[in-house]
Amino acid sequence: MSRFYNPADEINWQFSEKHLKIMSWWNKNSPVKNAFGIIMDGAVRSGKTLPGSCSYVLWAFDRFPRGGQSFYFAGKSIGVLRRNVIRPLIKAGRYLGFAIQERRSDNMLVVTNSAGYTNSFYLFGGNDEKSQDLIQGFTGAGGFFDEAPLMPQSFVDQGLARLSIEGSTAWFTSNPDTPSHWFKTEFIDKALSRGLLYLHMTMDDNLALAETTKARYRTQFFGVFYRRYILGEWCLADGLVYSVFDRSRMIVKASPIEEYGPLMLGCDYGIQNPQVYLLMGWHAKNARWEVIREYFHEGRNPEQGGQKTDAQYYEDLVEFAGATKAMDIIIDPSAASLIATIRQGRRFRPISANNSVLDGIQFTSSLFQTGKLVVANTCKNTIRELENYAWDTEKSKREGKDVVLKKDDHCMDALRYVCQTHIRRYAKLYGITLIESKEAA
Repeated sequence: MSRFYNPADEINWQFSEKHLKIMSWWNKNSPVKNAFGIIMDGAVRSGKTLPGSCSYVLWAFDRFPRGGQSFYFAGKSIGVLRRNVIRPLIKAGRYLGFAIQERRSDNMLVVTNSAGYTNSFYLFGGNDEKSQDLIQGFTGAGGFFDEAPLMPQSFVDQGLARLSIEGSTAWFTSNPDTPSHWFKTEFIDKALSRGLLYLHMTMDDNLALAETTKARYRTQFFGVFYRRYILGEWCLADGLVYSVFDRSRMIVKASPIEEYGPLMLGCDYGIQNPQVYLLMGWHAKNARWEVIREYFHEGRNPEQGGQKTDAQYYEDLVEFAGATKAMDIIIDPSAASLIATIRQGRRFRPISANNSVLDGIQFTSSLFQTGKLVVANTCKNTIRELENYAWDTEKSKREGKDVVLKKDDHCMDALRYVCQTHIRRYAKLYGITLIESKEAA
């Protein structure tokens, strides 16, 4: 079913010099009008996506004024693409002089200019290597990749191969990642030889962003994420993952259990590896989440009784939760046998964890940084892992993506599951400022 958008919302148009370059580089009077495309990278909230997508549509009708051409927008997923690109673009359409009709069932936009000519913009999600099959066979006059580093290189390469119409262009937005990421080495570093313009942007380029808003964003990131998302640097993740963790501020004495609500359980499943349960609760008076207590059983350790069955782990879970009102347990969906055992017991409700590792680490770091997350002093294993959980720098260099060492990560996984799956979802209820990840759909 088609839906026609004609919003009455006002848009705060304030363009910096770099935004004006984005809006006009393809103009007939521009010295770089013959470039194949443009890369816009840098800090979050620097104003890359909206000016870029608006310019893309304006260019499409300037280059093909009588319409009849096909173009595409690509994102990590179509859901993310709609949220981050299409909704703001539709809102801006009336100010650009376009009528924008979305055909959701076809994953496309039909854009009509004031002269009545129409161009079609298709939506593609580049989530994995198989995604290239979706775009194969498409013939287009232009492609817009939102957050290109989040997509497989095979998908981007296939998308570029589809631009066979004379005069076609490619558009890319990007937040920084590791310096050896394929998009950095194959596109940004080779922008000149590929015929691509490159614009690096910071939050100061977004003139519509208030200083108080910038200050708030700066408090949300720490360590490598601050360097990437605030300073806009392509830098390697090294050292401790939670370098933000500070014993003096983030280790507390747990309050009486009745002072918490809601209560959540996090679980990292292990057979030979450690089995972990964390009991976490929201303390309204202190306005923060607290890791209240932990369960840690190492199957390889004979002093702890050796390996246990799922039934035994369930019995331990019942004892661990005790008389608390904790019912929801967030667990890795791959732990199918334990999930089945928990369901059979009917005491708890298993919830599949959002296992987005890097996004979860960034969000958990921001909770520590802003005082919204602390750990009880009795949670010795959680504290030990927080002070030892580290990036695998050498593997990150080789693979061109952030990788954590598979060591001291069991409590960290259980902690991240609760933060990323429950706390992030209900952030507004807890007074937590949420910076939406472009990975989240």
